[in-house]
Amino acid sequence: MTFTVTRDKNIINFLAEGKEQPYAFDINTGILYSLKSKPLKNFPSGLKSCIMTNMNDFVLFTMAQMLDRCYSFHDNYSWKLADFQECADLLIIADKINSLGYTYTLEDRWRMDKNTLHAIGENLKDFSKFLKETDDDTATISNFMYNYYPVIWAERHGIEVNEIVTPSVCRYVMEANFSDEQIEYMIKCFRRGVPYFYMLDDGRIDMWTFIHTLRDYYSNCETLDLKYDKDFFRGVALAKRMYQTHKKEIDNRKIANQMNKHNYDFEDDNFTIVVPQTTDDFFKEANAQNNCVYNMYMPRVADGKTNVVFIRKKSNPSKSYITCEINNKGQIRQYYLANNNSVKRDTAEHDFKVALQKWLDENWA
Repeated sequence: MTFTVTRDKNIINFLAEGKEQPYAFDINTGILYSLKSKPLKNFPSGLKSCIMTNMNDFVLFTMAQMLDRCYSFHDNYSWKLADFQECADLLIIADKINSLGYTYTLEDRWRMDKNTLHAIGENLKDFSKFLKETDDDTATISNFMYNYYPVIWAERHGIEVNEIVTPSVCRYVMEANFSDEQIEYMIKCFRRGVPYFYMLDDGRIDMWTFIHTLRDYYSNCETLDLKYDKDFFRGVALAKRMYQTHKKEIDNRKIANQMNKHNYDFEDDNFTIVVPQTTDDFFKEANAQNNCVYNMYMPRVADGKTNVVFIRKKSNPSKSYITCEINNKGQIRQYYLANNNSVKRDTAEHDFKVALQKWLDENWA
């Protein structure tokens, strides 16, 4: 099926061959309307093909990249969209880029993600200047994000770009999201020649390792409430040693903070929930259940990336029974008996899981 694509302000019309009424896509809401002007949950297959093969319109290209998360497009891990409105917000940015006369390249298909779109949307004037100053062959989003914009960002933050602090180094720093204080300390490290201690055998400097070491140092200082040492290497060594010394105490505090963010006060006639508070709680659960909750999931809980609770029989609440992972959206991700065995349907254990998920849907905050 072939379509004629037209634009009327914020509405993109897709008129199918032989039809009198078009499909209408509203950029401001991210919603596709049917021939009868009713919102659709899925794109018709012919319309998908039209969007996927359109090579001239940046808005349509962006739709093809992102709508898999809002509609039935193929999965693409670069686009994790929460809802239609987020889709619309990104399409509005794409429309602004489109108005500059930008035509996407095949390189953009693999390099662009929603963070890139947000970055360009916040720096549209810089992107416009980039398009005017750059040859057509190199005027790509990838070139802007990897080479042009990091240099502009660095100069705004007082970072001198040179043979050591290259555009790629600026990109590492930009992506690390350092605070102004952290950037100031890093600049002092540059001036003191610290990166030269990361020189490789071929004479190049391993700036990637330096930036990541610096990032870990900042994290340890924040955790331990330490001031940045004038001697970078002494500071890194001291912070690392102190972190290892107090690691168990630190992890216990992180776990308690994460697990106490949410309410798990749910039970039924057969089961109750035990909320772990320490690394020892995870260690005992892993040994009793013969699973990887200590090695694999305890660090993720400490980092605030997920949650784990223990389901126990009310008749014996001190004995391990079911290990349950709940993601940060309140969805049960894993629910296993010992040795990672699944619970069977039409059992009290499965009924509790269903009831728990329903309760989480209503009470998660």
